[in-house]
Amino acid sequence: MGLLSFSIVEANDFELALQDLGNKSRTKIKKAIKELGNQGNPAALPALEALKGNRLRISDDGILIILNESGDKGRNALSKKQVDLKPLNLRKPRINNSVRRILSSTIGKLQLQSRVSQYSFSCSRTIVKKTFERFSRTGRKGFTQGN
Repeated sequence: MGLLSFSIVEANDFELALQDLGNKSRTKIKKAIKELGNQGNPAALPALEALKGNRLRISDDGILIILNESGDKGRNALSKKQVDLKPLNLRKPRINNSVRRILSSTIGKLQLQSRVSQYSFSCSRTIVKKTFERFSRTGRKGFTQGN
C-alpha cells in the first residue's frame, strides 16, 4: 500500500508541476520547469518542448494544450486526447530569456535521462536474448555448467 500511495503522490506532483507551466507568474513557471526536471519524468518533454517552441496554450479553464506544428490542431498535455480548438479562448504562457535558459537545460537533462534509460533497456534486452539463445543451444545442463 505504501508504494501505491507513493506513486499516486508522484503522479499528483507531476500533474501539478505540469499544470504550473501555464501559470501567469514567470517565477512559478520557472519553479515548475525545475520541478519537472528534478522528477526526471520524460513524459514532461512534450509539454516542455511545446513551451520552448511557442506551441503551448492554456484554455480559460486552465487546461494545457499542445498545438501541432501548423497550429491548427491541439491535444491535452495530460490526457493526450485531441482537443477542438475552435470554441476555445487560448492564451500563451508568458516566458522570457530567464525562463528559456531553465527550459533548455531541463529539456536537455530529460532527453539525456531518457536516452540513458532507452540504452539501458536495449542492453538488458540484448543480454536476456543472448542468455535465452545460449540456453536454447546448450540445454539446461550445459547452461548451468557454464558451457
